[in-house]
Amino acid sequence: MNLVIKRIKLYARLTLFVALVLVVAAVVFKNRNHQVTVWFFKTYESINVLWFMTCTAVGAMVSWWLLTTTFGVWRDMRDVHRATELKRTEDELRRRADDIAAAEKRIDRKIKDAIADESDNQE
Repeated sequence: MNLVIKRIKLYARLTLFVALVLVVAAVVFKNRNHQVTVWFFKTYESINVLWFMTCTAVGAMVSWWLLTTTFGVWRDMRDVHRATELKRTEDELRRRADDIAAAEKRIDRKIKDAIADESDNQE
């Protein structure tokens, strides 16, 4: 049963791929002689539609790549900031724990000294 499902998925994807290639070929074939006037901060006259579509597609892919890269860098910066804050907090907690441990040692020493003095006074 599993092999049948894999085979169906394979043929469905192959059919979709062939259909996509045929659509792209039809668009290229039908637009091979068309010209267009485009304004992109300047008027460009009689540009082949296929070149215009190619440039638009490349521009969209580059824009998408820049956008995802920017979001990735932003996320990495946020992660680094969080890690820095976490390390700072851990260092602060460690310092406080060391201070408390030192205070406990002083108190224990004072108590031991007081007990020793008390036992010396009783003798």
